[in-house]
Amino acid sequence: IMNGASVNDLPLPVLMDIFFSLPISDLHQCSLVCSYWWDILRDEVFWEHKFCQDWLKSQRGQIRRPKSMSWFSEYHRLHEVKHFSSWTSLSVHNDEILHVSFSHCGSYLCTSSKDKTAIIWEISEYSKRSIVIKYKMDFQEWEFVQCTSFNDTDDLLLVSGVLELFEFRAQGEIRIYTFPGCGLVKTVVNRPFDCFGTWFDNSTFLSGDFDAIQLCSVVMLHSAFDAFPSKILVSNPVVRLNQPYPFKTLLVSDILNQSNKKMLFFATSFAALHAHAIAAIKINGIQSEAQYHELDGLLTTGVEPNNGDTSYFNSTESSYSCELSSKKSVDLKAAVIGLETTTQHVYVNCRPWVSQENTDLITNDIEFRILDFDLNLLKVISEGKAVTPSDKFFLIHLSSSKLYVVSGDEEGYIHIYDKHYNVHVCKFHGHNNVVNCAAISPTNPRFMCTVSDDCLIKFWDF
Repeated sequence: IMNGASVNDLPLPVLMDIFFSLPISDLHQCSLVCSYWWDILRDEVFWEHKFCQDWLKSQRGQIRRPKSMSWFSEYHRLHEVKHFSSWTSLSVHNDEILHVSFSHCGSYLCTSSKDKTAIIWEISEYSKRSIVIKYKMDFQEWEFVQCTSFNDTDDLLLVSGVLELFEFRAQGEIRIYTFPGCGLVKTVVNRPFDCFGTWFDNSTFLSGDFDAIQLCSVVMLHSAFDAFPSKILVSNPVVRLNQPYPFKTLLVSDILNQSNKKMLFFATSFAALHAHAIAAIKINGIQSEAQYHELDGLLTTGVEPNNGDTSYFNSTESSYSCELSSKKSVDLKAAVIGLETTTQHVYVNCRPWVSQENTDLITNDIEFRILDFDLNLLKVISEGKAVTPSDKFFLIHLSSSKLYVVSGDEEGYIHIYDKHYNVHVCKFHGHNNVVNCAAISPTNPRFMCTVSDDCLIKFWDF
């Protein structure tokens, strides 16, 4: 700047371009220089442009998150996520830890491991930094405990495990326990084991099975308290002889602004050894007779009465007779290794095929894909990495809160994604082995737990 002119004599567009190029720490310092710069660096137009430039890598036009105060606050919210910290690490399990889940009240979490145990931890209501073992559950007759989940009111716990492994088949088992107390109330077979099982509502749950007579996989609907007999909710014809179990990773989600309606999601296989497609079935609600639909080659059936007995439709449990109104599926051309749903979106971790000619070989890239409930692809983010070969890949479980989706990868990194803007916010190295699962507290969206093959449980503030 010559002839006594000041930097404020620069044209405003030039000064703005300078500010756009600066990191946020420098912008804070610049805002303290003078009132003119303060006004510029508190202007919503500036921060909208800065947000789109730095986070969306695009021009303006993005709709700001509802209930957010300003573009300034949104930029800082995402920036602060990068300032994560691990405040404790627990080494209690004696083998790889496969899964972690929070109770809906946020006061408990449950870890499951290959050491054949599931441990329920209590988080102090006065300080989340106080975490103690409340129950330790042993499953010595299982090969391992693969996952757990609490029902909506946190008075029941679903525990899913593997009974035996042989060749390409594996049989699992689901047990339902009261909580607290951990009294066993229900046991059902779960085939294949990586259906995992899921809650359908507060007192009913889903499992997988295989009908050897009809040669089809089925999704079974069970009452946790035997209020009505187990029923077939969905059946799927076998499409490949070496893949007798088309159902993988069952998930049920409510639908935004549609009461008494749910979506059933699962991964399935049409052309490869691994699950490579996502299917969605809309469950509309109550009906009084079985319904059959042939949609896109996948047979779906309503709940069928046993031996022609329809009395249960008129019982107090008749609300569990569901009409399956529509089905959609999409071939991702990738091995599905993780699945999570909200009331509007489906989040998938997957490893793409090397080529469409050889569908059994997959790449080492872990793609985070975002789909809507019609299974339209909204975005693909490729940040995670895998190191395992195609026939020995790990499942990488996802978790979501109101603001974020979190996931691990096989190199020990933890990834945080923003739900509204569908962007990868940050990643950080959290473990020395595969991060099998990351879970966010439902009551504190900046509190997270991760578990890994390094046998450690870690807690994070971000």
